[in-house]
Amino acid sequence: MIGYRLYRYRNITKNIFSDIKFNNNSTNKLVYITNWKEKNDKKYEIKNKNIDILNTSYSRYITNVNTSHFNASSSSSFSSFNTLNNAVKNSINRYNIYDNGKYSYSKFSMGSSQRNNHKNKKKGFFQKRPWILKFLIFGGLTVSVVYFLTLDHVVFTNRRRNILGFGESILSSLEIPLSEDILPKEHEYYKVLLRIFQRLKKNVPEMENLKVKFLIINDDMFNAFAQPGGTITFTTTVFENANNDTEIASILAHELGHLLAKHTLEQFFYILSLRVLTIYMRDSGSITNSIVNSIEGLLSLKRSRLLEFEADHIGLILMAHAGYNPKVMIDFHERTIAKYFSDNSMSDFLSTHPSSDKRIAQMNKNLEEVTKIYQKKILENRQKYNRKRKR
Repeated sequence: MIGYRLYRYRNITKNIFSDIKFNNNSTNKLVYITNWKEKNDKKYEIKNKNIDILNTSYSRYITNVNTSHFNASSSSSFSSFNTLNNAVKNSINRYNIYDNGKYSYSKFSMGSSQRNNHKNKKKGFFQKRPWILKFLIFGGLTVSVVYFLTLDHVVFTNRRRNILGFGESILSSLEIPLSEDILPKEHEYYKVLLRIFQRLKKNVPEMENLKVKFLIINDDMFNAFAQPGGTITFTTTVFENANNDTEIASILAHELGHLLAKHTLEQFFYILSLRVLTIYMRDSGSITNSIVNSIEGLLSLKRSRLLEFEADHIGLILMAHAGYNPKVMIDFHERTIAKYFSDNSMSDFLSTHPSSDKRIAQMNKNLEEVTKIYQKKILENRQKYNRKRKR
């Protein structure tokens, strides 16, 4: 800003003298004034709303021409003096009128081409609306601070995510009421689930405060799913295909992984954030709205598949901590998938679950880690058993 003002005042003086012709007797006076002004530019570079440098230059010139250098009897010198005198006076009046006591860039005239450039220069969107820029900066900083302060880690995997510190209980109202043929609580399958759940809870401290309710539906579909309120639903087909508690535990551990990681709540916030980000891209009844919805759907499906991978990982860890062989999860998955499901690349792309091949490959990658936990747990159990025998 200061540099621009200095440039402005310097060019005012140059423009005043540039169109004036002097004879040889008065040239020394122009040189004197110009040199004097250049030496004193720094004194005026912080001036904001006046043109003191013009007034000072003019006064200095008048003082100079009244010295012995000016020959009043010389008509040429007198004519030169009058020409310069009028030019400076007119310039001072003109610039004072333009400024009118206020500093204005757009009204300043430094020549026709420069004046046109200033007039044609348009203000940008944020220059006209500075409050919008301030709001965006302040809002962005606020959201960033809140986001990083509320980050948490997924249990066991330590993946960072943000669910604003909420629990899945806030989504309990979204539980789907089941009207299918539900087995009575006295059924043997419930006892199997409770027995496995108690063993898992006993060996995994992270499950200490986890509250779970079981439902078993009489259905031919091989399925199990967890709802945000803590309800885990199995179909009878799962029990009919399982040979032992470990295979049932592999399915239960996967669903418990969803509850411990609060995947339903995380998916809810993810979809909500997508809606907020695309709210201005929507146009009801247009093809744009359909495209935005399709993109949101694909992104949420991709996120769902990532959460399924994580639930498998957590499930393997839960089994290992409870002393169940984690490899059984892979074997049982391979056996039942081949019987009840068919995979293809397109169904994987448009599905909430990844393909079986990808799930098995990922579980095999995690198997080395959880096998160490399992072996350590088996060793502990043997030591406990030997101590009891000695007693």
